[in-house]
Amino acid sequence: MVRAEPFWTDCALLDRAGIPCLLFGVDGEGAHAATEYVDLASLDRLTGILTATIAEFCS
Repeated sequence: MVRAEPFWTDCALLDRAGIPCLLFGVDGEGAHAATEYVDLASLDRLTGILTATIAEFCS
């Protein structure tokens, strides 16, 4: 899923400095709340993306 987020992140500072950036992560609900959860399928997808990125970068 691709979507815009309504909250501020450090990506704004990077963009202002001319540094391309991408904010991505898992799906879920309740970020930073007392009850928070992560969708496990999205966690699996993110793990695959990060693993492939690390493997390509380090090769």
